[in-house]
Amino acid sequence: MQIKPDATTFFAFTVVLLDGREVLVREIAESDKAGLVAAFSRLSADARYARFMAAMQQLPETMLAQAIHPAAEREFALVALAWTDRNPFIMGWRELRCGGGQRYL
Repeated sequence: MQIKPDATTFFAFTVVLLDGREVLVREIAESDKAGLVAAFSRLSADARYARFMAAMQQLPETMLAQAIHPAAEREFALVALAWTDRNPFIMGWRELRCGGGQRYL
């Protein structure tokens, strides 16, 4: 397990959307892997192309691994979780790189 510097500590928070749904924003975890795959599968072909600038039928394993395990010294990744019938699902995620650009996933 990588030790994160204090500068990359992120405290989860909840946001209430205009339609009344609550969304939890928190750091990504190993347990989010299946949720990221499910979130990717809900994207349309056009949305996938717009986000990744390539036609993708499924999320590549290397990209998934990078999202789940960001480099602690220079990256962190967040997920936004919503609930339907008491079951959480990932609405989206973003990987941020310290000192160099960001990737929208």
